[in-house]
Amino acid sequence: MRHRESTSTLLVLPLLLLGALPCLAVDTGSEFPPVTRGERVLAAAQQALKSGGWRAKGQTLLSAWENVAPDDEEMDVVAMELLGYARYYTAYNTGLLEPCTADQLARLSRKCREEKEFWGLKLFAEEYLRLAPHGQDAPEMTNLAALAHALLDIDTEPALALWDEVVSRWPDSTEAIEARVYAEAIRGPQSIAALEAAYRIGYMQSRDLGNPYNALHSDMRVLKAADQDFFKEYLASPDVLPSEKAELLYLVLFHAHQAAKYKKVPELAAQIFDLVGYEPLVAEKAAFSTGLSYLLRLMYDEAAEYLEAFLQAYPESRDAPRASLHCAQAYDRSRRKQKAFIQYVLTEELYPGTEEAKEAVICYESMLKHHRERILVSNVSEAKAVRLAQLRRPIRPETVWEARPIPDFKPAVAGSPQDSTATTVGKAGRDRRFVRLASILAGKSASQ
Repeated sequence: MRHRESTSTLLVLPLLLLGALPCLAVDTGSEFPPVTRGERVLAAAQQALKSGGWRAKGQTLLSAWENVAPDDEEMDVVAMELLGYARYYTAYNTGLLEPCTADQLARLSRKCREEKEFWGLKLFAEEYLRLAPHGQDAPEMTNLAALAHALLDIDTEPALALWDEVVSRWPDSTEAIEARVYAEAIRGPQSIAALEAAYRIGYMQSRDLGNPYNALHSDMRVLKAADQDFFKEYLASPDVLPSEKAELLYLVLFHAHQAAKYKKVPELAAQIFDLVGYEPLVAEKAAFSTGLSYLLRLMYDEAAEYLEAFLQAYPESRDAPRASLHCAQAYDRSRRKQKAFIQYVLTEELYPGTEEAKEAVICYESMLKHHRERILVSNVSEAKAVRLAQLRRPIRPETVWEARPIPDFKPAVAGSPQDSTATTVGKAGRDRRFVRLASILAGKSASQ
């Protein structure tokens, strides 16, 4: 259940208690933005929660939503807050949907997509299709409902049926192009755009939804696609920029990590280095992934070596706090206790306020509780100074991470480009299997 607190909300609570609601819509010219109708309702609902519990909060939200005007976008935040009740209680579900017009449902569906509220996306998009199956937004809402099903359901058939419906009912629409790509992503990518769509689905399942079971299926779709001829031809194509090849290789590397195929990571990273060198962000992330892959394979000596090198080669990286913590863990698990203790302490000192620093404190405080380990961390100040000087000594990445070219590949049978489901856009003469998903979606947006 989300609770939205802001300075303006805190200011409005005393006024709510005084019954001074009308004056809140007036912009006094102060440094604070005017309070919206939705924010007033959320503030009142929060006050109801404090005085009467969660049922009182739900009733406050529902009462305000029942009389909402269809074009009142300020009240959309109330609908989003009600989703937490509608998901579990039929009365709230009905009360949330009954006042909605088709335009409202389309607007709320887009808001849910933007805020990654996928259960709400499914609810609002499907209600739109029930209310206005032939409405002007029906193709878009069908696609959004399909995406929600693909993310939430174990069974992929409902999503595929909806995407196939878009292709069947609106074959010449821009939505049909998108539907073909995502359906292909689920059935098995045969194009770069579909591989990227599978990545997007898997990323949202693992990072936004915390749904590892479904995410693993997406991971395997990407890894299987990377073994297909179309991907090997893409990497071998002289018409594709090295930076684009490196980006797609890192996408595969990401899914190798997610699927616990850690042995693949160093090889993929080496190919990225060969394509773009060691300076781009994608190379930096590949270097970090190499050390992390050894840690996850329980190869602690190798993990410590690569993570320590990462801190020297990329000291300003956003992944530096993680690298420092994981380096300490690698030392700890390989029984190099003094090095581990020092690295935990440095993690706290060099990256204060981070989650990694907090975890490092827990680890070294645990070590201090054991007498034997207290002996191991004696004279830590001197050792810490030596260690810090070592980490601040820069190194060239190429002295640590090997670069290896992508293996040569020639198609078994030369012929014209295959007709992928993700086609109909792209430069003339270019293999349509190689069109990127961003180009498809950009073309879709430009036409709307």
